[in-house]
Amino acid sequence: MTSEQLAQAIAETIKNLESRIIGVGADQYDLGDIQKIELKTLPEVAQDAIEEIDDLLVYLAFLRISINRLKSTIDKFSPSELPPGELGVIKRSEGA
Repeated sequence: MTSEQLAQAIAETIKNLESRIIGVGADQYDLGDIQKIELKTLPEVAQDAIEEIDDLLVYLAFLRISINRLKSTIDKFSPSELPPGELGVIKRSEGA
């Protein structure tokens, strides 16, 4: 992956975030000239942040479980026997 490809992947992620803000986020939080979060008290914002962190931790744990399952499947095909770069990963000595 080139630096330009990485930058493009990040730009696509930002576009997804923008789409969520303008789409479902607007439906849930947009009050016209103000966002609902702007009306919350600091304790409410702090509580929401704690709940979002808890949700994120659950999603991360599930993501870890899913990646482990995927890795188990990949391991069955012995990817370590493939030549360097075959899976799109180059050896460190080549990338240095």
